[in-house]
Amino acid sequence: MPRLHVTTKNNIGTAHVTVGTDGEQYSCAYSVNGRRIYSPVSEHVMVTITAPPSKPVIRLDQWTGVYVVGERVTITCSVTADDRDKNFHFYRGGQNLSLSQFTTKYDIGTARVTAGTDGEQYSCAYSASVNGRWIDSPLSEHVMVTITAKLSKPVISLDQWTKVYVFGERVTITCTAMADDRDKMFYFYRGNQDLSLSQFATKYDIGTARVTAGTDGEQYSCAYSASVNGRWIDSPLSEHVMVTITAPPSKPVIRLDQWTGVYVVGERVTITCSVTADDRDKNFHFYRGGQNLSLSQFTTKYDIGTARVTAGTDGEQYSCAYSVSGNGRWIDSPLSEHVVVTITDPLKTPVIYLDQATGVYAVGQTITMTCTVTGDNREKMFYFYKGHQQLPFNTSSRNTETFTFPNSGLSHSGQYRCQYRVTVRSRQFDSKQSQAITVAIEGKKENMRETRNAVPSREQNNEHLTYADLILQTNPKGEDCQRDNSHAQSEEYTLYAAVKL
Repeated sequence: MPRLHVTTKNNIGTAHVTVGTDGEQYSCAYSVNGRRIYSPVSEHVMVTITAPPSKPVIRLDQWTGVYVVGERVTITCSVTADDRDKNFHFYRGGQNLSLSQFTTKYDIGTARVTAGTDGEQYSCAYSASVNGRWIDSPLSEHVMVTITAKLSKPVISLDQWTKVYVFGERVTITCTAMADDRDKMFYFYRGNQDLSLSQFATKYDIGTARVTAGTDGEQYSCAYSASVNGRWIDSPLSEHVMVTITAPPSKPVIRLDQWTGVYVVGERVTITCSVTADDRDKNFHFYRGGQNLSLSQFTTKYDIGTARVTAGTDGEQYSCAYSVSGNGRWIDSPLSEHVVVTITDPLKTPVIYLDQATGVYAVGQTITMTCTVTGDNREKMFYFYKGHQQLPFNTSSRNTETFTFPNSGLSHSGQYRCQYRVTVRSRQFDSKQSQAITVAIEGKKENMRETRNAVPSREQNNEHLTYADLILQTNPKGEDCQRDNSHAQSEEYTLYAAVKL
């Protein structure tokens, strides 16, 4: 057996060799100085050779190495598979972690720590047991943990601060995050269900979702993720907002006080806007040609709004709408149909005249009176009056109509007027009556004897009456002539008297 290089100190000899082949046996002996007397050879010792432990691999559960302050960090230390018992060791910044912080299972050691300081470095090693000896592995590479602040809770809001919507209306929901320069992704929830990504968009620190108002009482919430060194970190969930759904206002009905829609220039037009009854507060709005009418022009009572305007331009269109109050939000109704106002010129006063300028006619002479209107070519219906009594005559013409008494009598004396009527789209307009003209009937110079039988009244049927003949005279000139005007029936001063005996 070859001798090894040995150093001696006191009673101990030490040899240093490099392990090589498994199962090699070693023994020793010694000799004393002077005479070389050798001791017996010692027992043999056999060297067992084992493969050195490999360098372990350390990993974080977040491959990005990014964690939120206070988040749990899971570190694994893995070894290429062998069947030796192992003990793992973890280090933070070169300092051993407490054994209570990690566990070992087969070829993997796991440590769980709380993320604290940004930039902390972790490493690991292990010991393998071979025939009772624990052999240490090399130290793993280092992994560094990046710590970021917790994301703040986002703020959710609706485009209607009252949170009131009409069924089927578009609801715009915004989710606002704390401003920073990190990339973000937003998430929206209805109840506990995710909304489809196609329903919302992201711009800078605001996510926007647009949904259709459906069920009353639906709740919405949101959250977002921010990217830090490749890791998307989730924010807390926002508060909830609840959507209130209300019935849509019905289409109002607009009416004019003149169902024909025809008015004279300057006439007062009364417009009503009516709504099917509901118990919500209302504000009415009236429009002329698309322009709002002044609030001072209309009033509201229950489910009817009333506007009063002055007729002006022909063909003006009016419409209306209303708003109802629902939990603080004023919701607009659809616009009513349009009504068109037709404006017509005011009627001119007709002029009446006689074929005799003096107005004096003899008994039996034909009387012709004419009613005329200038500057108005519309079809008209003419009427003639004696005093306040309409004459049994009317006819249609455009500008002029003539009325004739073919055989005049004393009863035709008096004042005459005329009037006409125009119809515009079924509405009738009456003109003012003309100025009066006076007709005087003169009798013959000689007295005309006329006998009239007075017809007794019912109270007189059983009485004995004597009737006298009266002489019909023209207007007496003498002062000694006395007459009783209490029963005068015309300007001719004709007097009929019944004498009771």
